[in-house]
Amino acid sequence: MKPIDQMTNGEKARIIHALVPGDISGYLDSMQQIYSRLLNEKEQLSKDWDNDFISLDAWLEMAKTINTSIEKNGNAMKLKQSVFVSELFDSYGLFYSVHCLQQYSLTGLPSAKFKNLVAALFL
Repeated sequence: MKPIDQMTNGEKARIIHALVPGDISGYLDSMQQIYSRLLNEKEQLSKDWDNDFISLDAWLEMAKTINTSIEKNGNAMKLKQSVFVSELFDSYGLFYSVHCLQQYSLTGLPSAKFKNLVAALFL
């Protein structure tokens, strides 16, 4: 196995899916909830957005693309690592996916193993 600092985000996501598959459904649900919150708070976000790395419009488009992918392929993502990784972590949307992974790990919903893996691999 590669050292963590030499792994791609997709390789890290594959590990999470393999070791804590029971948390994937909750993570996907959380991603969709975060997307809904973005849409509901879009006006306030446009006033407060100060991210020089990515525009709000680009972030919303990324979130929309990932949300659409979850709607179409969510069941397959839960069952197959390859679909989970290719849809969420092998594209431009990986920034949104990693953000949601970090946000979900901070809630009381995922298992301790999930939280620890996210902390070790992505923080």
